[in-house]
Amino acid sequence: MKIHRVCWSLFILWLIACDLSAAPTKDFIIFDSTLYKNKPDLSEYGIKPIDLYYQSRFWKKGRSLEKLPSTDQIKKIAGKAMEKNTIAVLDIEHWKLNGSAQEANESIKKYTTVINQFRNYAPGIKLGYYGLPPIREYYRSLKEENTAAYKSWQSQNDRLLPLAKSLDIAFPSLYTFKNKPAVWKRYAIAQLKEARRILPSKPVYAFLWPQFHNSNKQLKNQYIPGDFWKKQLETVRLHADGVVIWGGWRNGGPAVWNNQAEWWTKTLEFISEHKE
Repeated sequence: MKIHRVCWSLFILWLIACDLSAAPTKDFIIFDSTLYKNKPDLSEYGIKPIDLYYQSRFWKKGRSLEKLPSTDQIKKIAGKAMEKNTIAVLDIEHWKLNGSAQEANESIKKYTTVINQFRNYAPGIKLGYYGLPPIREYYRSLKEENTAAYKSWQSQNDRLLPLAKSLDIAFPSLYTFKNKPAVWKRYAIAQLKEARRILPSKPVYAFLWPQFHNSNKQLKNQYIPGDFWKKQLETVRLHADGVVIWGGWRNGGPAVWNNQAEWWTKTLEFISEHKE
């Protein structure tokens, strides 16, 4: 009996070590939102298109960004989404969500109004906002979950619940700020876990960028090492339903596609290893 109990205890420890909570979703999807020039047809690799509608398309030049975009402009963009018939990601980022409760609530009303109007003109199109939920947070998300800092981040994310009802998909942003793979992994899992908490029954598709974020003065726009990039894909596969790959913009214009780029060869390697 004693041997049996020891074996059972070892088995339980083994299950914990395997991190069964991080089982890959059945149908992990890779989406392409890159801007490269001379890009080949990526559908042959099973990569799907997705459309990102940037802030500049919602406001005509000279119009205040603090005001809602015009109904005519939303209708025009929604019409394009209906023509393409793909998932639509709205990229509006300037309305603050991490300030005071009053400021956040005002912003949430604006985000909700825009997406609901968009849905009226594009019925049947799956919609979400780039970077939401959760509110992208680097330092507080790296803290232990029982700390005041982490809980304050969660409290700010709780404000998004009224907006979450209008979203079909969560699109958390997991861009790379530092060349620290272990830290990035912890940060990414925290963002994805919060996305699941806010949108528990809806897909989570994470945005990845194979270059370092331009907020890092030393590394900005440099490509992430191949092994680090592949580790990012593997992490997202374990904790989300799909990944949206963004990038390909340099010095005010699209960069030229490079079929031998390390990030791309590692992506193909990742796809090959996970073919069903």
